Amino acid sequence: MENTKLEIERKFLLKRMPEVNFKETISIEQFYLPIDEKIDGVIRYRKSYTFGNPEVTFEKIIKQKISAGINKETDMFVTGSEYMEMLYKRDRNIAKTRSIFYFNDLKFEVDKFYSLNLIICEIELKDIEQEIIFPDEIKKEILLEITSFTQFSNYNLAL
Repeated sequence: MENTKLEIERKFLLKRMPEVNFKETISIEQFYLPIDEKIDGVIRYRKSYTFGNPEVTFEKIIKQKISAGINKETDMFVTGSEYMEMLYKRDRNIAKTRSIFYFNDLKFEVDKFYSLNLIICEIELKDIEQEIIFPDEIKKEILLEITSFTQFSNYNLAL
């Protein structure tokens, strides 16, 4: 089944992993196919599992940028076989651990990349101008807001 949604988020570069009580931690491996001009976006395949849960999920996601921090995402579940078949056609890939917690009715996702010395916090929003109240544990670790820096997109960080 296909699901299309508007993803609205702001991103922040962190000094280090914050000391927060995370509710969930997910291992994510994702790769991208070469850019297809016909879709005006990127095609990403993702393999993920939540620590403590042996179920592995495979997804295909078409991500189309609308503006800084706002993307249209169409995602669908795929089989492990399709994921492996498409893996051989990949252009670049990246792996990370995503740790999730909630604060003030906002979802915070903290990504620690395996091959890069980089930690990025993404906050999902209803509106790009929505006020974000950060918990002190995050606020003290913020180096810079990177929402509009395309260099920090997962696609551009992938090798």
